[in-house]
Amino acid sequence: MATFKGATFEILSANQPCPIYDDPDAPDNEDRFTRQKYIEAVTGATFIIKVTLDRDFRFASSDAVRIMFTLDNMPRSYYEDVRRKDIRSGEKRSVRLECMQKYCLRTHQWQRGHLSFGKLEIKETTDSAVSPNELKNLGRIRVSYQRIKYGQTRDQRSIYHDTERVSEVSEKVLKGKSIENTIDSVNLVESAPPDRSYVEGLTLPGSAGEEVTVNFLYRSKRTLQMIGCIPRSPSPAPVNRSAEAPRSGTEFSVQEELRTLRVKSLPARINDINNTRSQARLAKLEGQTNTKAEKLSLGSVIKRERDKKEHESPRKRSRHSGPMETVDLTGD
Repeated sequence: MATFKGATFEILSANQPCPIYDDPDAPDNEDRFTRQKYIEAVTGATFIIKVTLDRDFRFASSDAVRIMFTLDNMPRSYYEDVRRKDIRSGEKRSVRLECMQKYCLRTHQWQRGHLSFGKLEIKETTDSAVSPNELKNLGRIRVSYQRIKYGQTRDQRSIYHDTERVSEVSEKVLKGKSIENTIDSVNLVESAPPDRSYVEGLTLPGSAGEEVTVNFLYRSKRTLQMIGCIPRSPSPAPVNRSAEAPRSGTEFSVQEELRTLRVKSLPARINDINNTRSQARLAKLEGQTNTKAEKLSLGSVIKRERDKKEHESPRKRSRHSGPMETVDLTGD
């Protein structure tokens, strides 16, 4: 919650106050009547805006305190008056905004729905045109109060504003602005048109008549971490084994026995691995040795045969040792 100038400003989601973070870039000389805060926007979550006046809130000479809510770039603001005559001394008074009205251009009916953080689609190009002023107010919930004197009752010229939210925007128009959501309304039901008449509020003179404002800039958790509002997510913490649920005695004994056996068998398994490696190495070396021996043996055999052929003399015709017989071939 943010307490400022006699009032407490809150954003509630799931019936719990949303954490509110200071603006890390806030100037030292902030405006006396304006504050800027950050809250985390969760896509699809509904929320309620709540303003509570302190017990000793000073009404000064006003007839009422007008509390006003402006959502994003929507042309309609919502307000509720806390009248001085309705407040007893020492009593707190709260005002809540949890629904908003919108005019459906398709059905031509007024509808009422709960406030929600809608998804903003960011595209390269889009048909919807967003003015610089509209872009300036996107991602902002403006909550303010002002002491007033009642004036005349007046009629609004027109209440049929285009209340459709900005649901998509181009990257070029966004210009790097870290906005991922816009205000949407969910659980819509048909409702009566808003009252065309309103009571004019006349401001008080001096500082008592100043408008007190708190701007809530809603951003994603990732953006809040980037700008330094909240710390980045830490690395996963180591598992604390002592914090684990105790195991039963049987399970514990089995696990311990298994672990002991594994530890005891580790040297034997290492030896087996080493033996297997040694045998494989030995077989490899023996294979290489046998191959070399076979090559050497084959080479020797070939060499011996070659030497034998080279040193063998040619065979000579043998002489006849017996008597020579002469044959006469001439004719008688």
